[in-house]
Amino acid sequence: MMKNSVAKALFNSHSYLEYRKWISDLLLDGKSSGNEQSEDLTHYSNLNVTRMNRLDKTMKVDQSIVLKLKDLKKEYIWLVISEGW
Repeated sequence: MMKNSVAKALFNSHSYLEYRKWISDLLLDGKSSGNEQSEDLTHYSNLNVTRMNRLDKTMKVDQSIVLKLKDLKKEYIWLVISEGW
């Protein structure tokens, strides 16, 4: 059961850039991600886009972590679950 859930999630997943575009497109329509829609959730989505823009410009992965990731012997798929708000 768990393998099917993970496989389904991966099949329906988006890259980070696709995710960011999806959130931006929703906001252009005055919407947020998820089934529930409200002015508050749209407001939070706008705030989070501002935060993500800032993090995209300023966040740096520590070189020691980069080296550890390069040393991994297996391939991994990272699945991050998120909402725009």
